[in-house]
This record gives sequence, C-alpha cells and structure tokens, in this order.
Amino acid sequence: MNRSEAANGSSKASSGIEGLDSILMGGYPARRASLIMGEAGSGKTTLSLFFLVAGLQAGESVVLVTCSEPPEHMIEYIDGYGFPGTGWAADGRLRIVDLRPNPTDIVAGEYELTPILLRVENAVKTSEATRLVIDMLENLDVAFQDSGRPRRELQQLFSWVAGTGLTTIMNCGTPHASASAGILAEYLAEYYAGCVIKLSQRVENRLMTRVLRIVKLRGSGHGTDEYPFSMDAQGVGILPISDVLLNAEASMEQLSTGLAELDDMLGGDGYYTGSIAMVSGLVGTGKSTFAAQFCKAALDAGRRALFVSFEEPRTEILRNMKSVGIDLGPHLADGSLDMFSVRPTEAGLETHLLNLARRIDDGNRDVVVLDPISAFIDMGRPTEIKIMLLRLIDFLKLRGVTTVMTELVRSGVNPVDQIAVSSLTNIWIELRAIESNGEFNRLLYILKSRGLPGSNQVREFRITNQGIMIEDIYIGTGSMVFGAARAARQVIEEEEIENRDAVLQRVREALDLEQRAFKARQREIDAEHAARMQDLESEVRAIERRIATEQEARADIRRTRG
Repeated sequence: MNRSEAANGSSKASSGIEGLDSILMGGYPARRASLIMGEAGSGKTTLSLFFLVAGLQAGESVVLVTCSEPPEHMIEYIDGYGFPGTGWAADGRLRIVDLRPNPTDIVAGEYELTPILLRVENAVKTSEATRLVIDMLENLDVAFQDSGRPRRELQQLFSWVAGTGLTTIMNCGTPHASASAGILAEYLAEYYAGCVIKLSQRVENRLMTRVLRIVKLRGSGHGTDEYPFSMDAQGVGILPISDVLLNAEASMEQLSTGLAELDDMLGGDGYYTGSIAMVSGLVGTGKSTFAAQFCKAALDAGRRALFVSFEEPRTEILRNMKSVGIDLGPHLADGSLDMFSVRPTEAGLETHLLNLARRIDDGNRDVVVLDPISAFIDMGRPTEIKIMLLRLIDFLKLRGVTTVMTELVRSGVNPVDQIAVSSLTNIWIELRAIESNGEFNRLLYILKSRGLPGSNQVREFRITNQGIMIEDIYIGTGSMVFGAARAARQVIEEEEIENRDAVLQRVREALDLEQRAFKARQREIDAEHAARMQDLESEVRAIERRIATEQEARADIRRTRG
C-alpha cells in the first residue's frame, strides 16, 4: 500500500506477487497484521521480502525486523532477486532492525522486550514506514522459561503493532516446528492475525513442491484451495487456477497449419488463433513433424513462436526437421523462435508451469508447441498432471496463444487421450500407422474440430525431404488401400478405365460408320426416288398431251360436221 492508497482508505496492500494477490483477492489486509507460517525452507522469509519490495517499488518506506538472519544477509537476498536492496537501505527507505536474541537482553531470566520495542518504534517513526515485517518471530521466545502460554511482553508487542496502523507481516514456524513456534502460531492465528497463510513442502517421486493455503482472511473473500508455487532466481511464482478464468476472447482470425490439404480439411484456413490443437499418435507417426510444420508456417507469417521439447535436445530437433525440409534455424537466429528442451523429471510440475508461463510472457510469443505433453504422464498423480495442464491451457487461451500439443499414444488400436485433456482442446488430430504388404503407411483424420467444419475423410500422408505430403483422396472402388497397394490398385483401375475407353471408342467409331453408311444409302435412295419421280412425271405429261391433242381433234370434227 502506498501513501495514496492509505489516504484513500484502500483495504488491501499488494503482496508483491501477482498470483498471491489474486488468491487474496487484492492482497493482504491493509493496516492490519498477517501471519505467514511454515516449516524451514517453505518460503516464509521470501514472501515477506517481496511484500516489502512491493512497497518500496511504490515509493513507500518499510521496516524489516529480523530475528534470525543478519541484516546484511537480508539485503543480499533482496539484491539477489534483482532489486536494489543495497540502494534502498542506503537511502533509508529500507530500515532493518536486528532483533536477534542476545544474552545481554535477558534480565533475571526474563526476556525484556521494552527496549527492543522502542527500537522498532523509532525505526518506523523516523522512516515514516507504511509496511512492517517481523521475520522469524519465534526466535524472540527462546529465553522464555514458561513456554506454555504467550508471555506478557509478546502481548505488548502485538498490541503495539495493532495500534500503529502499519500493514504488517509476521512469520514463524508451524506448530510442529518447535514448542515456541507452536504457541506463537496458534496464538497469532486464532486471536491476532487478520490473515493467516500456511506454507508447506511435499516430496513425491523425489520431487519437492511448495504449497500455500489461506487459512483465514477476515473481511474479504479469498481462494480456499491449496496452491502450488515455486521459488527461483526470479522470485516467487504462483499461477492459481482462479487466476485464469474462462473469459478469453474467441478470435475469428485463422492461422494456417502449414499444410494446404489439412487447412482444407479444417474448412480452408487452418486453426483459429488462440485455439489449442492436439496431435496424437503412436511413436513414429510424425507428430513432431506436424507440430514443426505448423511452427514454421507461423514464423513465416511473422508470428513469434516457442518450441518446447520434453524428449529431444534442441540441436537434434533442428537437424531432424531440416532433413524433412523444415528449416527452423534462421528463425532461431533472428529471435522470432525460442526453442528449449527440458526433461519433465528435472523439476516439479509447478516449476515447469511457471517457467513456461514466464517464457511465453517474456518473449511475447504468439505460437507455442509442446512436444509431447504425454512426457508428464509419470510425473505424479493423474489429477495433479491434468490440473497443471488445465492451468497452462487456460493461461495460453487467456493470452490468445495458438498452441499445438503432441501426445504419444501407447495403445495403438483406438485413439486414447491418456492425460484426459482432449476435452480442453479445440482441435484433435489423430495420426495412425498401418502395416500392410510389408509397408508402414501413415494416416490422419480429424477427431474433433470445435467451430470448424472438420472433414470426416481419412487421408494418407508421407514425410518427404520436402516436408509432409498429404495424398489426394482415394476415390477407387472396394476397400481402402494404402502405399504401394494403393498405387497398384490405381494403376489397375486406370488400365481398366483405359480399356473401357478403348471399347467405347470402337463402338463410337462403328456407330459413326453405320451413320455414314446409312446417310450414303439414304442419298442413293433419294437419288433413285427423284429419278423415278421425274420419269413418272414425264410420262404423266406425255399422256396429258396426247389426251389434250385427241380432245382438240374431236372438237374440230364436231365443228366441221355441225
């Protein structure tokens, strides 16, 4: 909380960790005390330091009370995360009060807090601090003879903190860490702290995962689940599932798969941007090649891509893809492509998730290839793996990243989604291999295409030195055949068609000859008919002339005799 927030009465103060703010629905309760408890190494001090850094970055002054580590170590830790801890300490905005127990502070067997409290109060007033952290509070209790109840001096400290109006973080061990820590944690959690966060560590399959849970948060809603988080050189990373709500925009823009025939099978233009596609199949069916073909097309279209392999080194991927006509090297050189390889067993699920999220955001990537996600199948319980991938998929969708995941299918009879994330994908392409007549032939078909008119055709494809070649649709008769058998049947059918064409041509020629013969005969008949008609007409005219002559002669005779 900066000074302007204090003036405006803001009810929350940022924790300095984006994911934790989301879980806390804004941050720690302002002007109140919060408790972070956990076993050694769980991250209590680190979370507390990031709370202070958030205030310093907002222009506030802060006070750190250390009860275990030397002040110079605390400054080194802040510097180690890339923040100017030394500079903040030098200009007085970061004040560190060293309250590590000292035997000279013990009076008659009792631990005297009054002079210590005055030191803290003086540091707060002179620096005009708005944030306070008390690190490893249980160390103040080491001199108490009676550890069965909180001492009067600690109650005095708690009351003073409550009266300052400072946004305060206290941290201490869990109730099981020590008797002293147990008393403090129980007392603070039940009576004093407005917010209680419990940290823990779990080791499973020899991999450690840190987890936090909000035990209580007075006056505000909060996330109620257990949330894995990681700590590394960049600080604390938390990506809660509540932070990636189902509110991603649905784009109408499409991005080519890199294969015109596959684009046609999806309606003409490829995947929707921001969608998740899964390519699954047996080993050797070409899953990585399909993913690389898409990646290359996206890079050629001016997109920025991230290619993550969980099985092969980067150099092998570049070499293997180049051998089939997919050269990713130039894009890697100009920075438009980021490639890295990591074994799933090198880190826990949460670390993988956060490393991917950071790499995508830091590189402003538009396209991501994950090859193969099935490599995580032995990394933990199926539910944990699915939840991790669910959070990753939601993260990718929220940022509009077009993603192609590959999955190795171990059972080759029917399409099997072993990690059970297919329901979260928009496109599911299944690759299959068929062995027949001594050949290994590859097929593809679309199992699912949300929002796109996916084809129901099964297409054969080949992987050549020019990339993937999807064959034309087989339109012959009988059952489907592939490879050399397909080519042989096509030759036979083409020969049959040619034979039928020859027969047809012969019949057409005979018909033409018959028509010409008929027309010739018809002309002869017409000529004979015309000649016969002419003769008959001449004969008729001759007879008519004789009759007319005779009639004239008879008329002359009648006139003479009359």
